[in-house]
Amino acid sequence: ALEDHFRLLKSVVNQLQDQITAVSSCVEDTRLHGEEHARFADQIRRRGDADRTALATLATEITNIHHEVTALREAITTLSADLLTTTRDSQEASAWARRELLASRDEVHRMDARIGASLQTADRNLVATAKLLNDQTAAARLEAERARAELAARIDQGAARAREGDAAVFDVVRDRCDSLLGMIEEELAAAAGREKAAFATMEERIAALDDRVRAAFEAQERVRVKAAADIVDAFGDIRDEVAALRRDEDALRADLGQTGEVLRKEIEESKGEVQMEIRRMTRPLIVIILAVSTTRLLCTLSASPNLSYNVDRCASCAGSRNELLGTGTGTVNAIGSMVGDMERGSATTQE
Repeated sequence: ALEDHFRLLKSVVNQLQDQITAVSSCVEDTRLHGEEHARFADQIRRRGDADRTALATLATEITNIHHEVTALREAITTLSADLLTTTRDSQEASAWARRELLASRDEVHRMDARIGASLQTADRNLVATAKLLNDQTAAARLEAERARAELAARIDQGAARAREGDAAVFDVVRDRCDSLLGMIEEELAAAAGREKAAFATMEERIAALDDRVRAAFEAQERVRVKAAADIVDAFGDIRDEVAALRRDEDALRADLGQTGEVLRKEIEESKGEVQMEIRRMTRPLIVIILAVSTTRLLCTLSASPNLSYNVDRCASCAGSRNELLGTGTGTVNAIGSMVGDMERGSATTQE
Protein backbone atom coordinates (compact mmCIF):
# COMPACT_ATOMS: atom_id res chain seq x y z
CA ALA A 1 0.00 0.00 0.00
CA LEU A 2 2.89 2.34 0.81
CA GLU A 3 4.48 1.58 -2.55
CA ASP A 4 1.16 2.24 -4.23
CA HIS A 5 0.95 5.47 -2.31
CA PHE A 6 4.48 6.39 -3.42
CA ARG A 7 3.67 5.46 -7.03
CA LEU A 8 0.55 7.57 -6.78
CA LEU A 9 2.53 10.44 -5.33
CA LYS A 10 5.18 9.98 -8.01
CA SER A 11 2.56 10.03 -10.73
CA VAL A 12 1.00 13.11 -9.12
CA VAL A 13 4.43 14.78 -8.95
CA ASN A 14 5.09 13.85 -12.60
CA GLN A 15 1.73 15.29 -13.56
CA LEU A 16 2.51 18.39 -11.53
CA GLN A 17 5.90 18.68 -13.23
CA ASP A 18 4.23 18.32 -16.64
CA GLN A 19 1.70 20.95 -15.65
CA ILE A 20 4.47 23.22 -14.34
CA THR A 21 6.37 22.72 -17.62
CA ALA A 22 3.20 23.50 -19.57
CA VAL A 23 2.56 26.53 -17.37
CA SER A 24 6.18 27.66 -17.87
CA SER A 25 5.87 27.31 -21.63
CA CYS A 26 2.51 29.08 -21.47
CA VAL A 27 4.06 31.85 -19.39
CA GLU A 28 6.92 32.11 -21.90
CA ASP A 29 4.44 32.24 -24.74
CA THR A 30 2.50 34.85 -22.80
CA ARG A 31 5.68 36.86 -22.29
CA LEU A 32 6.46 36.62 -26.00
CA HIS A 33 2.89 37.60 -26.79
CA GLY A 34 3.24 40.46 -24.30
CA GLU A 35 6.40 41.68 -26.03
CA GLU A 36 4.70 41.35 -29.39
CA HIS A 37 1.70 43.19 -28.03
CA ALA A 38 4.01 45.86 -26.59
CA ARG A 39 5.60 46.30 -30.01
CA PHE A 40 2.17 46.40 -31.58
CA ALA A 41 1.03 48.92 -28.94
CA ASP A 42 4.13 51.00 -29.71
CA GLN A 43 3.23 50.84 -33.41
CA ILE A 44 -0.34 51.79 -32.58
CA ARG A 45 0.96 54.63 -30.39
CA ARG A 46 3.21 55.86 -33.20
CA ARG A 47 0.34 55.52 -35.62
CA GLY A 48 -1.84 57.44 -33.16
CA ASP A 49 0.83 60.17 -32.99
CA ALA A 50 0.91 60.26 -36.79
CA ASP A 51 -2.89 60.37 -36.85
CA ARG A 52 -2.84 63.18 -34.29
CA THR A 53 -0.30 65.03 -36.43
CA ALA A 54 -2.45 64.43 -39.51
CA LEU A 55 -5.52 65.56 -37.58
CA ALA A 56 -3.70 68.69 -36.43
CA THR A 57 -2.59 69.35 -40.01
CA LEU A 58 -6.14 68.73 -41.23
CA ALA A 59 -7.50 71.02 -38.50
CA THR A 60 -5.02 73.69 -39.59
CA GLU A 61 -6.08 73.23 -43.22
CA ILE A 62 -9.75 73.37 -42.21
CA THR A 63 -9.02 76.56 -40.23
CA ASN A 64 -7.23 78.03 -43.25
CA ILE A 65 -10.15 76.99 -45.47
CA HIS A 66 -12.53 78.62 -42.98
CA HIS A 67 -10.41 81.78 -43.16
CA GLU A 68 -10.45 81.61 -46.96
CA VAL A 69 -14.22 81.09 -46.95
CA THR A 70 -14.55 84.06 -44.58
CA ALA A 71 -12.34 86.12 -46.89
CA LEU A 72 -14.45 84.99 -49.86
CA ARG A 73 -17.61 85.96 -48.02
CA GLU A 74 -16.10 89.36 -47.22
CA ALA A 75 -15.08 89.72 -50.87
CA ILE A 76 -18.61 88.75 -51.95
CA THR A 77 -19.99 91.31 -49.48
CA THR A 78 -17.60 93.94 -50.87
CA LEU A 79 -18.57 93.01 -54.42
CA SER A 80 -22.25 93.20 -53.48
CA ALA A 81 -21.66 96.66 -52.03
CA ASP A 82 -19.71 97.64 -55.16
CA LEU A 83 -22.52 96.22 -57.28
CA LEU A 84 -25.05 98.26 -55.33
CA THR A 85 -22.83 101.34 -55.69
CA THR A 86 -22.42 100.68 -59.41
CA THR A 87 -26.15 100.14 -59.78
CA ARG A 88 -26.84 103.37 -57.92
CA ASP A 89 -24.25 105.21 -60.02
CA SER A 90 -25.71 103.74 -63.21
CA GLN A 91 -29.18 104.78 -62.13
CA GLU A 92 -27.90 108.27 -61.35
CA ALA A 93 -26.08 108.36 -64.71
CA SER A 94 -29.24 107.17 -66.47
CA ALA A 95 -31.29 109.81 -64.65
CA TRP A 96 -28.68 112.47 -65.52
CA ALA A 97 -28.64 111.34 -69.17
CA ARG A 98 -32.44 111.38 -69.21
CA ARG A 99 -32.47 114.89 -67.72
CA GLU A 100 -29.85 116.05 -70.21
CA LEU A 101 -31.82 114.49 -73.05
CA LEU A 102 -35.01 116.17 -71.89
CA ALA A 103 -33.13 119.46 -71.47
CA SER A 104 -31.64 119.08 -74.96
CA ARG A 105 -35.08 118.29 -76.34
CA ASP A 106 -36.54 121.33 -74.59
CA GLU A 107 -33.66 123.46 -75.87
CA VAL A 108 -34.26 122.13 -79.38
CA HIS A 109 -37.94 122.96 -79.04
CA ARG A 110 -37.09 126.45 -77.79
CA MET A 111 -34.55 126.94 -80.57
CA ASP A 112 -37.12 125.68 -83.06
CA ALA A 113 -39.63 128.18 -81.66
CA ARG A 114 -37.02 130.96 -81.83
CA ILE A 115 -36.05 129.97 -85.36
CA GLY A 116 -39.72 129.86 -86.37
CA ALA A 117 -40.29 133.27 -84.81
CA SER A 118 -37.16 134.60 -86.53
CA LEU A 119 -38.31 133.14 -89.84
CA GLN A 120 -41.75 134.64 -89.39
CA THR A 121 -40.19 138.00 -88.47
CA ALA A 122 -37.88 137.76 -91.47
CA ASP A 123 -40.83 136.85 -93.68
CA ARG A 124 -42.78 139.83 -92.36
CA ASN A 125 -39.76 142.11 -92.80
CA LEU A 126 -39.24 140.72 -96.29
CA VAL A 127 -42.89 141.25 -97.16
CA ALA A 128 -42.74 144.78 -95.71
CA THR A 129 -39.51 145.49 -97.62
CA ALA A 130 -40.99 144.09 -100.82
CA LYS A 131 -44.15 146.12 -100.27
CA LEU A 132 -42.06 149.23 -99.56
CA LEU A 133 -40.00 148.59 -102.68
CA ASN A 134 -43.15 148.03 -104.69
CA ASP A 135 -44.65 151.22 -103.25
CA GLN A 136 -41.45 153.15 -103.98
CA THR A 137 -41.33 151.65 -107.47
CA ALA A 138 -45.00 152.52 -108.08
CA ALA A 139 -44.45 156.05 -106.72
CA ALA A 140 -41.36 156.43 -108.89
CA ARG A 141 -43.27 155.19 -111.89
CA LEU A 142 -46.16 157.53 -111.10
CA GLU A 143 -43.70 160.38 -110.65
CA ALA A 144 -42.04 159.46 -113.92
CA GLU A 145 -45.40 159.21 -115.68
CA ARG A 146 -46.48 162.50 -114.17
CA ALA A 147 -43.20 164.12 -115.19
CA ARG A 148 -43.52 162.56 -118.60
CA ALA A 149 -47.16 163.79 -118.86
CA GLU A 150 -46.12 167.25 -117.74
CA LEU A 151 -43.29 167.22 -120.24
CA ALA A 152 -45.62 165.97 -122.92
CA ALA A 153 -48.14 168.69 -122.05
CA ARG A 154 -45.43 171.29 -122.05
CA ILE A 155 -44.15 169.87 -125.28
CA ASP A 156 -47.66 169.92 -126.75
CA GLN A 157 -48.35 173.42 -125.42
CA GLY A 158 -45.10 174.73 -126.68
CA ALA A 159 -44.96 172.68 -129.82
CA ALA A 160 -44.81 175.65 -131.95
CA ARG A 161 -42.29 177.31 -129.76
CA ALA A 162 -40.37 174.05 -129.57
CA ARG A 163 -40.33 173.78 -133.26
CA GLU A 164 -39.08 177.22 -133.43
CA GLY A 165 -36.99 176.97 -130.27
CA ASP A 166 -33.80 175.22 -129.52
CA ALA A 167 -33.87 171.43 -130.15
CA ALA A 168 -31.22 170.99 -127.48
CA VAL A 169 -33.76 171.55 -124.68
CA PHE A 170 -35.82 168.60 -125.85
CA ASP A 171 -32.73 166.43 -125.98
CA VAL A 172 -31.82 167.43 -122.42
CA VAL A 173 -35.30 166.62 -121.18
CA ARG A 174 -35.26 163.32 -122.98
CA ASP A 175 -31.87 162.45 -121.55
CA ARG A 176 -33.11 163.39 -118.10
CA CYS A 177 -36.15 161.15 -118.46
CA ASP A 178 -33.98 158.31 -119.73
CA SER A 179 -31.60 158.76 -116.79
CA LEU A 180 -34.52 158.73 -114.36
CA LEU A 181 -35.86 155.55 -115.91
CA GLY A 182 -32.36 153.99 -115.72
CA MET A 183 -32.00 154.95 -112.08
CA ILE A 184 -35.42 153.42 -111.34
CA GLU A 185 -34.44 150.16 -113.10
CA GLU A 186 -31.09 150.04 -111.27
CA GLU A 187 -32.89 150.61 -107.95
CA LEU A 188 -35.30 147.78 -108.76
CA ALA A 189 -32.39 145.48 -109.71
CA ALA A 190 -30.51 146.39 -106.50
CA ALA A 191 -33.66 145.74 -104.43
CA ALA A 192 -34.08 142.32 -106.09
CA GLY A 193 -30.38 141.49 -105.43
CA ARG A 194 -30.69 142.53 -101.79
CA GLU A 195 -33.83 140.37 -101.49
CA LYS A 196 -32.00 137.34 -102.97
CA ALA A 197 -28.97 137.95 -100.71
CA ALA A 198 -31.25 138.21 -97.67
CA PHE A 199 -32.99 134.94 -98.60
CA ALA A 200 -29.63 133.20 -99.21
CA THR A 201 -28.18 134.45 -95.90
CA MET A 202 -31.31 133.36 -94.04
CA GLU A 203 -31.19 129.89 -95.63
CA GLU A 204 -27.48 129.56 -94.75
CA ARG A 205 -28.16 130.55 -91.14
CA ILE A 206 -31.08 128.12 -90.92
CA ALA A 207 -28.93 125.28 -92.40
CA ALA A 208 -26.03 126.05 -90.02
CA LEU A 209 -28.37 126.15 -87.02
CA ASP A 210 -29.97 122.87 -88.12
CA ASP A 211 -26.50 121.28 -88.47
CA ARG A 212 -25.46 122.47 -85.01
CA VAL A 213 -28.68 121.17 -83.42
CA ARG A 214 -28.35 117.83 -85.22
CA ALA A 215 -24.65 117.50 -84.24
CA ALA A 216 -25.43 118.32 -80.59
CA PHE A 217 -28.29 115.80 -80.53
CA GLU A 218 -26.14 113.08 -82.17
CA ALA A 219 -23.25 113.76 -79.75
CA GLN A 220 -25.63 113.54 -76.79
CA GLU A 221 -27.07 110.31 -78.19
CA ARG A 222 -23.57 108.83 -78.67
CA VAL A 223 -22.61 109.75 -75.10
CA ARG A 224 -25.80 108.18 -73.77
CA VAL A 225 -25.31 104.99 -75.81
CA LYS A 226 -21.65 104.72 -74.72
CA ALA A 227 -22.59 105.24 -71.05
CA ALA A 228 -25.29 102.55 -71.33
CA ALA A 229 -22.80 100.15 -73.01
CA ASP A 230 -20.19 100.80 -70.28
CA ILE A 231 -22.79 100.16 -67.59
CA VAL A 232 -23.85 96.89 -69.28
CA ASP A 233 -20.17 95.79 -69.59
CA ALA A 234 -19.57 96.62 -65.90
CA PHE A 235 -22.64 94.59 -64.92
CA GLY A 236 -21.39 91.68 -67.05
CA ASP A 237 -17.90 91.78 -65.45
CA ILE A 238 -19.37 91.92 -61.94
CA ARG A 239 -21.72 89.04 -62.77
CA ASP A 240 -18.78 86.95 -64.08
CA GLU A 241 -16.72 87.68 -60.94
CA VAL A 242 -19.63 86.72 -58.66
CA ALA A 243 -20.17 83.49 -60.63
CA ALA A 244 -16.43 82.64 -60.38
CA LEU A 245 -16.46 83.29 -56.62
CA ARG A 246 -19.51 81.08 -56.23
CA ARG A 247 -17.84 78.30 -58.23
CA ASP A 248 -14.70 78.59 -56.03
CA GLU A 249 -16.85 78.45 -52.89
CA ASP A 250 -18.70 75.36 -54.17
CA ALA A 251 -15.37 73.69 -55.02
CA LEU A 252 -14.01 74.47 -51.52
CA ARG A 253 -17.15 73.05 -49.93
CA ALA A 254 -16.88 69.90 -52.06
CA ASP A 255 -13.18 69.52 -51.09
CA LEU A 256 -14.05 69.99 -47.42
CA GLY A 257 -16.81 67.38 -47.68
CA GLN A 258 -14.52 64.88 -49.42
CA THR A 259 -11.69 65.48 -46.92
CA GLY A 260 -14.07 65.06 -43.96
CA GLU A 261 -15.50 61.87 -45.49
CA VAL A 262 -12.03 60.41 -46.09
CA LEU A 263 -10.95 61.34 -42.55
CA ARG A 264 -14.14 59.80 -41.12
CA LYS A 265 -13.51 56.56 -43.04
CA GLU A 266 -9.88 56.42 -41.87
CA ILE A 267 -10.95 57.00 -38.25
CA GLU A 268 -13.58 54.24 -38.51
CA GLU A 269 -11.03 51.86 -40.07
CA SER A 270 -8.46 52.68 -37.37
CA LYS A 271 -11.11 52.22 -34.68
CA GLY A 272 -12.07 48.80 -36.09
CA GLU A 273 -8.42 47.72 -36.29
CA VAL A 274 -7.74 48.88 -32.73
CA GLN A 275 -10.81 47.04 -31.42
CA MET A 276 -9.78 43.84 -33.26
CA GLU A 277 -6.24 44.11 -31.83
CA ILE A 278 -7.64 44.69 -28.33
CA ARG A 279 -9.81 41.58 -28.70
CA ARG A 280 -6.86 39.56 -30.00
CA MET A 281 -4.62 40.80 -27.18
CA THR A 282 -7.13 40.03 -24.44
CA ARG A 283 -7.36 36.35 -25.44
CA PRO A 284 -4.05 35.38 -23.72
CA LEU A 285 -5.56 36.61 -20.44
CA ILE A 286 -7.50 33.33 -20.34
CA VAL A 287 -4.24 31.40 -20.44
CA ILE A 288 -2.87 33.62 -17.66
CA ILE A 289 -5.96 32.96 -15.56
CA LEU A 290 -5.46 29.17 -16.11
CA ALA A 291 -1.82 29.55 -15.09
CA VAL A 292 -2.80 31.38 -11.92
CA SER A 293 -5.38 28.67 -11.15
CA THR A 294 -2.75 25.97 -11.68
CA THR A 295 -0.35 27.84 -9.41
CA ARG A 296 -2.98 28.04 -6.71
CA LEU A 297 -3.55 24.28 -7.11
CA LEU A 298 0.18 23.71 -6.65
CA CYS A 299 0.12 25.85 -3.53
CA THR A 300 -2.76 23.81 -2.16
CA LEU A 301 -1.01 20.54 -2.88
CA SER A 302 2.22 21.80 -1.35
CA ALA A 303 0.33 22.78 1.80
CA SER A 304 -1.24 19.29 2.13
CA PRO A 305 -0.01 17.22 5.20
CA ASN A 306 0.23 14.06 3.07
CA LEU A 307 3.13 15.56 1.14
CA SER A 308 5.29 16.48 4.15
CA TYR A 309 7.68 13.59 3.44
CA ASN A 310 9.16 15.40 0.46
CA VAL A 311 10.02 18.79 1.96
CA ASP A 312 12.78 19.55 -0.52
CA ARG A 313 10.49 18.73 -3.40
CA CYS A 314 7.79 20.94 -1.91
CA ALA A 315 10.35 23.70 -1.33
CA SER A 316 11.38 23.52 -4.97
CA CYS A 317 7.67 23.48 -5.89
CA ALA A 318 7.12 26.49 -3.61
CA GLY A 319 10.06 28.31 -5.28
CA SER A 320 8.65 27.48 -8.70
CA ARG A 321 5.25 28.58 -7.45
CA ASN A 322 6.63 31.93 -6.25
CA GLU A 323 8.52 32.39 -9.52
CA LEU A 324 5.39 31.54 -11.50
CA LEU A 325 3.32 33.88 -9.36
CA GLY A 326 5.83 36.72 -9.84
CA THR A 327 6.06 36.08 -13.57
CA GLY A 328 2.28 35.83 -13.90
CA THR A 329 1.75 38.99 -11.84
CA GLY A 330 4.34 40.93 -13.87
CA THR A 331 2.84 39.65 -17.12
CA VAL A 332 -0.66 40.59 -15.96
CA ASN A 333 0.54 44.08 -14.97
CA ALA A 334 2.37 44.51 -18.29
CA ILE A 335 -0.66 43.38 -20.28
CA GLY A 336 -2.89 45.65 -18.17
CA SER A 337 -0.65 48.64 -18.89
CA MET A 338 -0.60 47.66 -22.59
CA VAL A 339 -4.39 47.44 -22.67
CA GLY A 340 -4.62 50.84 -20.92
CA ASP A 341 -2.22 52.38 -23.47
CA MET A 342 -4.23 50.87 -26.33
CA GLU A 343 -7.47 52.16 -24.85
CA ARG A 344 -5.98 55.66 -24.49
CA GLY A 345 -4.65 55.47 -28.06
CA SER A 346 -8.08 54.34 -29.28
CA ALA A 347 -9.78 57.20 -27.40
CA THR A 348 -7.29 59.68 -28.88
CA THR A 349 -7.90 58.25 -32.39
CA GLN A 350 -11.67 58.48 -31.90
CA GLU A 351 -11.27 62.12 -30.83
